[in-house]
Amino acid sequence: GALATGCLIVLSATSSAASISGNQFLELTETQKGWYFLGVLDAMKETRDKFFATSELDRVDFDRIWEACISERPVRQHLAIVKTWMDENPTRWQEPAITLIFDAERESCDELNEEASE
Repeated sequence: GALATGCLIVLSATSSAASISGNQFLELTETQKGWYFLGVLDAMKETRDKFFATSELDRVDFDRIWEACISERPVRQHLAIVKTWMDENPTRWQEPAITLIFDAERESCDELNEEASE
């Protein structure tokens, strides 16, 4: 049903050799964005050593973000965070959506940590 449809939508949106851009992500429906985001989260979690951890510091940073922020939020909240971040950063929309999503999550988590430490 909905899961299969969502997977097909995401698969068709990402079937080219390159990942989708921020511009393409913005053109997706809210349901498609949710499915894409779940795929991004799964990819981040499973491949962080390859794609996000070029050094020990990056690995620690990703693990901190994952534990403190990403794993605790529902998808709707993540999508609102990403939408707000993308609205504030239109000059980067041509970049891969997965990079933009990770940057939005990292900045959101850093802001949360700054508020907690005050």
